[in-house]
Amino acid sequence: MKRLFPAFIAIILFLGCDGSSDSGNGGTGPLGADAYFPLQIGNWWRFGGIETDSLDNPIPGTEYVHSTTVVGDTIISDHTYYMMLDSMNMGGSWHLEELQFVRLEGDTIKFLMSFFDESSALYDVNMVILPYDVGETWNAITLDTVMENPIGDPLNVSLQITGELLATGPVTVPVGTLENAVHIGHVAAIEISNPDTSISFISEIKFWLAPDIGQVRQYEAPFTGPDGYENGLLEELTDFAIAPPPTAAPLIPNLDTE
Repeated sequence: MKRLFPAFIAIILFLGCDGSSDSGNGGTGPLGADAYFPLQIGNWWRFGGIETDSLDNPIPGTEYVHSTTVVGDTIISDHTYYMMLDSMNMGGSWHLEELQFVRLEGDTIKFLMSFFDESSALYDVNMVILPYDVGETWNAITLDTVMENPIGDPLNVSLQITGELLATGPVTVPVGTLENAVHIGHVAAIEISNPDTSISFISEIKFWLAPDIGQVRQYEAPFTGPDGYENGLLEELTDFAIAPPPTAAPLIPNLDTE
């Protein structure tokens, strides 16, 4: 989700102014969300990325490295979120890209996100719900809001993201073949309108999670919007470090006697 929603900002401004296929293996993901998204502070993941064209072919010269590290936790609206810091290296130098806020609630992985450049409004998005049967869907978020274009005219903006468990089974990435992975798909339907016109389009993201590791692959499909063609993105896990989960303190028997 690193690039999808910021790209909509240009679409909104444009409207407001004149002038990889998998088949499901059946069954249910064998574990809950906590097993597929370990969030201990200090965990990190490194991905090799490349842009893809409209036919999903890799584009030479667009290679980059993306790194994510769990750097701490914080409390927002009475919930504890883990802070995941993204960094990007393209051309030999690293730069910070984004700080993401993530929490687990039961079997749901929730990301705290803003949309359409409304940084003051934050929403919990149901990124993944596990365990689920292959083919089951869930509502990640439904959002209807009104914004203003640069000349002050109102814009009606609607967004709905639907998640689906597409498949379960092994996935092969540069770190190896990982068993019991789950393949998740997100479809974002967007409609932006003003009194004179309306546009709508679909954007798709797919990602793979492996137990005790986390995300191991992400594919963001290319799409064409009113602000021009956007290349797709493919990222695959090349290295990672996962700390063992904290263990509970041993129980000490009460030796007091009356």
